[in-house]
Amino acid sequence: MAAYSPPGAFVASIGWYRAGAGAVARSLAERAPDLADRLATPATVLWPEHDPLFPREWSSRLDEFFSDVRLRHLDSVGHFVPLEAPADLAAAIVAAV
Repeated sequence: MAAYSPPGAFVASIGWYRAGAGAVARSLAERAPDLADRLATPATVLWPEHDPLFPREWSSRLDEFFSDVRLRHLDSVGHFVPLEAPADLAAAIVAAV
């Protein structure tokens, strides 16, 4: 709860969710880009096991959108990876640099 205690933080978080209304539904219908149009920047994706917004089954489509992607599943982690698995996030950042 400490993250929501600064003035305006709670209102900003509600605004973020309102702005994203329908984004998950639209992502289900999203078509993969042509091979030449995929994101070329190397990326590491940490995909949590218990994310109610982005089911783990969706991670199988990452290579349809990225040219160079490494996927790492995080067991026993929910939607907020930086808070729930900070050591895994830090290790991924260190490995990337």
